[in-house]
Amino acid sequence: ALERLGTAIAPESLIQLPLEPFKQEKNCVSGCIQATDHFGNGITNIPATAVSGESWSVIVGNQEIPSASTYCDRPDGEPVALIGSHGWVELAIAQGNAQAAFRLNPGDPIQVVLKGGQ
Repeated sequence: ALERLGTAIAPESLIQLPLEPFKQEKNCVSGCIQATDHFGNGITNIPATAVSGESWSVIVGNQEIPSASTYCDRPDGEPVALIGSHGWVELAIAQGNAQAAFRLNPGDPIQVVLKGGQ
């Protein structure tokens, strides 16, 4: 029974996070950090579909971070951008903590640079 899952809450008590939607242009996608996970990976509001079929990298601050398919595609301690398991562009540090390294907070701007089809 649903009641066994927990106490019901009033729908009007839910709040909407004040995050701007991502914006897609010809050669870039602008978005923001929507959350960080318990590993310190920065999860953006940019969906995988925005970069699908493209070669791309992420700009955070003044650093360009290359995209890869998996965390281990980069040496330990190196930054990497990838599509996370939930289907969003993520910023990570291989065997590290991107939140600490880049001081990531919800709402921080992120830019994806599209470099053409793969």
